[in-house]
Amino acid sequence: MRRLEEKDALEREKMDEIRNQAKQDVEDWYKRYDEQLKHTKENNRAEESVREKERDSPAQHDGCDWPKVSALCDFSTKAGVGKAKDVSRMKTLLLNLKANPDKR
Repeated sequence: MRRLEEKDALEREKMDEIRNQAKQDVEDWYKRYDEQLKHTKENNRAEESVREKERDSPAQHDGCDWPKVSALCDFSTKAGVGKAKDVSRMKTLLLNLKANPDKR
C-alpha cells in the first residue's frame, strides 16, 4: 500500500511540474506574440506615414494619377497556381496608361 502511495505522490509531483512548465510556455509564447505584434504595428504605422507623405507631396500632384496608381500596384510576375485570376490585361493597361498619361 505504501508503495502505491509513493507512486501516486511522484505522479502528482510530475503532473504539477508538467502543468507549471506548460503555463510558463504559454506565458512565454504570449510575450513573444505581444512583442511581435507591437513590432508589426510600429512598422505598419511607419510605412503608413511614409505613404501619406508621398501621397500628399506636391510633386505627386502633377495632374496625372496613373503613375501614382501604378506605384501602388504589384507588377511582379508571380505564377498564379490554381484559383488565381489572370490579371495580365489589367497590368498591361495600367502600364500603358502610366507610359502615355495624356491619351485617355
